[in-house]
Amino acid sequence: MGKRGPPKGSRKPPGSGRKPGSLNKDRLLRVEEYFCQHELHPVTEIMKLLPQMRADAAAHVLLELLKYVQPQLRQIEVTSTNVPPAEPEENPMSERSTEALLSLAITSQ
Repeated sequence: MGKRGPPKGSRKPPGSGRKPGSLNKDRLLRVEEYFCQHELHPVTEIMKLLPQMRADAAAHVLLELLKYVQPQLRQIEVTSTNVPPAEPEENPMSERSTEALLSLAITSQ
């Protein structure tokens, strides 16, 4: 029996694989169908329950739902080899000695 599929290391044919946004489990399709048949929307049902919840539980639910509405920002690291190091900012206070600052404070009173 021969090998199946394209040779190792070759590219996948265009359009192959699961399409973006498609449900990958039969169970998810059945759950979605159930919600549609019973005219239920999970977020709406949860929102109906919020007034009955304790404040901390309601806040937790809202924060969980927020993940699906507001995109979360990812932490990124910016690196470059062509940028010179930053020059330290000049601070006029760093040039004065403690005695000079004390005398300035005393004379201003």
